[in-house]
Amino acid sequence: SSTSLTVAPALCNDPATSTEVNDDSVHGSTVTAILVGNGEGYGAIRGMAPAADVTFYPVGGNATICRQLDDDRSPWAVALSDAVAAGADIVTMSKVTTYASKADIESVARALASGVIFVAGTPNFEGQGTLPAAMNGVLSVNAFDTNGDLLANDGVPNVQPEVTVVAPGVDVALSTWDREQYGGGSSYATPMVAGILAVAKQKYPVATANQLIQSLIHNTGTEDHPLERDTTGGYGYGPASLRHMLAVDPTQYPDENPLMD
Repeated sequence: SSTSLTVAPALCNDPATSTEVNDDSVHGSTVTAILVGNGEGYGAIRGMAPAADVTFYPVGGNATICRQLDDDRSPWAVALSDAVAAGADIVTMSKVTTYASKADIESVARALASGVIFVAGTPNFEGQGTLPAAMNGVLSVNAFDTNGDLLANDGVPNVQPEVTVVAPGVDVALSTWDREQYGGGSSYATPMVAGILAVAKQKYPVATANQLIQSLIHNTGTEDHPLERDTTGGYGYGPASLRHMLAVDPTQYPDENPLMD
C-alpha cells in the first residue's frame, strides 16, 4: 500500500508548512522522511516504514515556552493526546524539554494506558531537558554511528542513563530542498526506532504495544541473546534491529510494559 501523510495544524501559531529552508523545517522534514521517505530529492531518504500512515504534528522551535492556556498542557502533550484520539498506534517525538506539568504527565499516562507506544529522543548534550524520554513507560532512543560509538560532543560520548535502545543517528543525510546537508542527533535515531516498531506491527498485527516493546528490547543487535541492559555505558538494551525483531513473534512475550517501574 502507499504512504499516507497528513500535516496537522500548527500548535504554536507558526505555520505547519513552509517553503522556507530553516532549521525547523529541515528537522521536521527529515524526521518524517526517515519514516516514509520515497528516496527522492536531497538526502534521498528511504523511509523505514513506507506503507505507514503518518500524521505530522508541528510544534515549532518555541514549543518549550509556547503553552496551551486551557489546561496547562505543553504543545507536545496536546499533540500526543490528539494522536491518541486519532487512533495512532505509535507516537514518535524528536524533541526534549526540561519541564512537564501535571497535565503533561497525565497525557503520557493516558497514552500508555490506551495501548500507544510513545517513542522519544534523549538529549544530545548536557543541559538539554530529558523529558519526556525519561518518563515512566516511555521508550527512549539515543544515537550512535557506523562504528557503533555513541553520539559524542567534543569526543565525549553522550551517555544517557535512561535510554532504552540506540539507533543510527550520526552523519545522516537531511531532507532539505536546496543542497546536500548532513546532521546528527537522537532526533533522527528516534523515528528509525518508531519505523521498526511500525513494520513489526504490520507483520504481527495482533501483538500489543507492550509485546512489541518487549520484542524490541529482547531482539536488539543481530544475534539472539539473553535480555540485558547496559546501565552505565549508555546503550540501554542495545541497538534496535528491524531484521532481528521481524524474525521473532512478539506475542510470546508478556503483555506488560517493561519500561514501567
